[in-house]
Parts: sequence; structure tokens; C-alpha cells
Amino acid sequence: MNLFKQYPIPGRLLSPFRRSQQKTCLAVLAALLEAAEANSFQIAARLSAQSGVTLPSAINRFYRFLRNERFDNRLLTERLLGFFAHRRTVILSLGTSWGERFSVLTASVALEKRSIPVAVSAVKKRALARSQNLWEETFLRLSADRLKAAGVKAIWL
Repeated sequence: MNLFKQYPIPGRLLSPFRRSQQKTCLAVLAALLEAAEANSFQIAARLSAQSGVTLPSAINRFYRFLRNERFDNRLLTERLLGFFAHRRTVILSLGTSWGERFSVLTASVALEKRSIPVAVSAVKKRALARSQNLWEETFLRLSADRLKAAGVKAIWL
């Protein structure tokens, strides 16, 4: 199955990345869409079915991709925001807890009755004991830099 033909818009979105990163990111995206939930085991099961590898291998591939420091998340954010450069854009900022261990910040573009996440930051709660404001300010500053680089003027909520 050629994922670039099946999902042409994400394929174009990933064009600045190395081909191997494009393939893995698109495979993960396709698996996420098929699973219809952000559950790592469900995503890995879809990856396993796509590529014909065992489930443990697919789980390893998925986690390696998530930990890959060479994948430029800022560039992906900028590319996502580029889709909204020619319209009035509203950015929703949300902070939440993820289980007992993590705090998560998300910046999403509001579109009618839905929102599309364009930037996410997660940190272990114990690391925030004295620096939560710094973490939040840094996230917002970096998100604003990506908006500027993509040529998007937005309203933050």
C-alpha cells in the first residue's frame, strides 16, 4: 500500500523531512487514523498489520519514532500552521494532566466545531516543582515563533 497516494496532503506536509522520516511519520499517522484513538498498542497493532512485522517490533518502531530527537517537531508545527496562513486563525491553548506523571500543554487551531493540535509539550510533573511558569512561557514563545515563521496571524485563547 502506498501511503503517499492514500494520504496526499500529509505527504506534502512532510516533504521537507528525510524520506525515511516521511515514511515512518506517514505510517504512524495512517495507523492513528485507522485506530481512531491515541492508544499506543492500537497504533502499533495497525503498524504491524501495515508492514507485516510482529506487534513487539511495531511497538518498538513507534516508540523509537516518538523519541527520535532528529525529527524536527518545530518544522512540523510550522508546516501545519502554513495551512492556516490565509485565514483568520484562533489558537486554543490548553494545559492538562496526563495521568499521575505528566503535565501537557497543547496549542490547537480552532476550526468550526473542531480543533487541530499543532504543538504539544509534555513534561514530568516532578520536574515542574519550581519552573511551571518558565515551561509555559517557553512553550507559548516557541509557538508564537512558529506562527511568525509560517506567516500566520492568530488570536490566542
